[in-house]
Amino acid sequence: MANKKSSETIFKAGDRVKWDSQAAGSWKRKTGTVIKEDGSQLIVEVDRIAPLYPDGQTGDWKTLKTPKLYSPYKSLCSKAL
Repeated sequence: MANKKSSETIFKAGDRVKWDSQAAGSWKRKTGTVIKEDGSQLIVEVDRIAPLYPDGQTGDWKTLKTPKLYSPYKSLCSKAL
């Protein structure tokens, strides 16, 4: 049996990440900077949020005046360009 390699992306402090989340019935795409890794989650300082539509398109990005901390699961995140 062949060894399986983990396809999980490695994140480190300073990386830019993005993920999609749902709250109050609406989907949002969030981007921010990784502060640290905490087990299966990341601590991320989010500075931009956009609405995410059913067709996968994002609406206008909102830049937050004061960044907020979120802790998404690493499995939901991908590196942002």
